[in-house]
Amino acid sequence: MKRRGFDYSQRYIEHGYLELCIPPTEDGEFAMEQNYLHIWPRGTFMMIALPNQDRSWTVTLFMPFHKFDSLDTPEKLVEFFKECFPDAVALIGQDQLVKDFFATRPSSLVSVKCKPYHIGRTALIIGDAAHAMVPFYGQGMNAGFEDCRILDELMERYNDDLSLVLPEFSQTRNEDAEAICDLAMYNYIEMRDLVNKRSFLLRKKLDELLFWLFPRQWVPLYTSVTFSNMSYTQCLSNKQWQGKIIERTAILMVTVLLLVFFVYLTVRMSSPDVRVTWSPQVAELTCEAGCDRDDVPFVFSHTHTLRREPCGRTSRARVCVCVCVRALRASLEAAGVEEGEGPWRRHVGQNSR
Repeated sequence: MKRRGFDYSQRYIEHGYLELCIPPTEDGEFAMEQNYLHIWPRGTFMMIALPNQDRSWTVTLFMPFHKFDSLDTPEKLVEFFKECFPDAVALIGQDQLVKDFFATRPSSLVSVKCKPYHIGRTALIIGDAAHAMVPFYGQGMNAGFEDCRILDELMERYNDDLSLVLPEFSQTRNEDAEAICDLAMYNYIEMRDLVNKRSFLLRKKLDELLFWLFPRQWVPLYTSVTFSNMSYTQCLSNKQWQGKIIERTAILMVTVLLLVFFVYLTVRMSSPDVRVTWSPQVAELTCEAGCDRDDVPFVFSHTHTLRREPCGRTSRARVCVCVCVRALRASLEAAGVEEGEGPWRRHVGQNSR
């Protein structure tokens, strides 16, 4: 770190971790389905469980240090687990939980970035020495193995000339190493918090659908990181442009829907409606017009054809549309009732629902 031109940074996050254990069942089997990573996401903290070959489970609790410090008695610990992880209490066992929790202190989590990775042609750091990361993407060892693969490819390309290999490795590998460090940090937020949000789950389903439709063009982030040789930088870049496409498509869809709704309202409001409210006078006149009490208030649009026929209904949710309004209009005018007075009201540009 004292060498001139050597950039170095380390970041300790405010969360620590502590390991617990779920033993096998009495008949020696796994206590949970063994082919899954089990996660208990709780917003600001989480717990995960990974299966072991002896059919036990390594349980890791990730939580802010101040939360660990607050659980300073067995009673507080058991109460906390019963509130946040009630199913885990029975799996771990209350006595074993207390024993394992207070047997050690929570450990720290750190992310390390530095460059360059070499000194001249004599020394090179790889793996955690060059790019330690938090464990939430499960890529620490994989990134170290990838360092070895890339170094071997460069050795072959430059005929083992370390004066060319080492600078090239530092230059090409640093960007990818920092990308996976950032992705690992992001995945902690995803695992403990985002997986509980409907919008995130919907996006995951959409990613799966698009990946099924376009397997070469649309590769989800986790798939590209875990199951391909795509560079971590490219994985991160794909995540960013995919997010932009989803965001812009959503904005476009909302804009189109609003435009359609605006056009609908404009057309609707451009057609004046006539509403006849019920009154004893209208009751007498509607009988003459062939309408009954259940058919009012009557609503019609000027675009409707008006005929002297019995009234018809559109649905129970709307007022009926009276097709005998012409006869009713004539009867009202003969009785001296003018538009805008008494029971006859004209609504121009008003929704008549």
